[in-house]
Amino acid sequence: MAIFPLNPTDGQTVTMGSKSWTYDDTYNVWDKVGGDGATGAAGATGATGATGAAGAAGATGATGATGAAGAAGATGATGATGATGQAVDTVGVVVDGSGSVITTGSKGFRWIPYACTVKNAVLIGNTGGTAEFAVYRNTNLNLGGATFGGISLNNGQTAQGISDFTTALAANDVLEFKIHGSPAVITRASLFIEIEKS
Repeated sequence: MAIFPLNPTDGQTVTMGSKSWTYDDTYNVWDKVGGDGATGAAGATGATGATGAAGAAGATGATGATGAAGAAGATGATGATGATGQAVDTVGVVVDGSGSVITTGSKGFRWIPYACTVKNAVLIGNTGGTAEFAVYRNTNLNLGGATFGGISLNNGQTAQGISDFTTALAANDVLEFKIHGSPAVITRASLFIEIEKS
């Protein structure tokens, strides 16, 4: 068997079997003579290894900033106005004799601001007795009008009804309340007239 000399000369060749080497004095190395043989065929691909265990889930990121509020929606249409109900009111007068029997004459006025209809009249005395009330209608704020209606207590304490009344009133009418006849016993009386706006 050939061995590599300890002190070779430049270009010296050593052969072992089918392979040879030449000494290169410049680089102080043995260079193999001849190229490498052809590469052998690739071996079969090995089986795929088992999938490794899943790694731990990463930490949840911080919540993002809240977006700006959207524009307000348009205001809906206004609903239809409901029907106006009937306006009911009460007009009248209270006559107080301060302990004495009430006296005759004019006892007060009431302005009517709108057209309306008389629906009822109630007269109440503080005790049973006699009292005759007359109601005058003055049109367009003019005083001195004609009798509009009347109601009386005849030895009683209450009376009700509009049989002696004209029921229609106009805007700006003025009602005047008067006591006629010969009042007796009653020292305080109240007259209420219920009206309904037309």
